[in-house]
Amino acid sequence: MRRLLERELTARFGFTVDVVVRSAADWKQYVAANPFAGDPSALPKMVHLYLSRDRIEPDAAEALAQRTRTGERIVLAGGALWIDYGAEGVRGSKLSPLLNDRACGSPTTGRNWNSVLRIRKMIETRS
Repeated sequence: MRRLLERELTARFGFTVDVVVRSAADWKQYVAANPFAGDPSALPKMVHLYLSRDRIEPDAAEALAQRTRTGERIVLAGGALWIDYGAEGVRGSKLSPLLNDRACGSPTTGRNWNSVLRIRKMIETRS
């Protein structure tokens, strides 16, 4: 599915796009695996789920942890990379998308917790 989507997008728009595909069942597992769920200090808009196109490198969280600033937390859970950017948010973070891609071993895409829950709701209404 991923390769088909990548080919079609390239053919239609004339440039290459990395596509990350997950099933509805996968999405439910990600929601359940949030390591920051129930933590009152974890703000939903500051907690991000990162999915890698390919399997995430097992040492990705440790590699990224070397670049964190105070208040940021990184956990590999449920086959996904979770980053809590803390009260300061993404803006001042040194954890750039390119750095995330390199640590994970392939292109990544991220969504904040609020978006993760909205996507879950979309999946549930279509099931």
